[in-house]
Amino acid sequence: FESFIPAGSELINTRLATETKSVVSDTFFDREDLMDDRYFGYSEKLEPGEYSGSYAVRFTHAGNFMIPATRISEFDTPEVFGQTSGKKMEVK
Repeated sequence: FESFIPAGSELINTRLATETKSVVSDTFFDREDLMDDRYFGYSEKLEPGEYSGSYAVRFTHAGNFMIPATRISEFDTPEVFGQTSGKKMEVK
């Protein structure tokens, strides 16, 4: 699972003691990597079905931003994938 975050924002690592505990992240992944520009989620195996999860983002600037498409694929066969559409959003 690879999800780029919009410009003007940063991922919130809810596992850090310095972050507020009012922010909740819900995931089904075995492992997560939070990068400067994207979120990665990895699972060893997923059974067929629908999955839903979330991660927290803090916007650091106001403005109009594009939320890039999120993509999920098999590690060894990346040609098997699913992808969302991107969208625009405004932060005031």
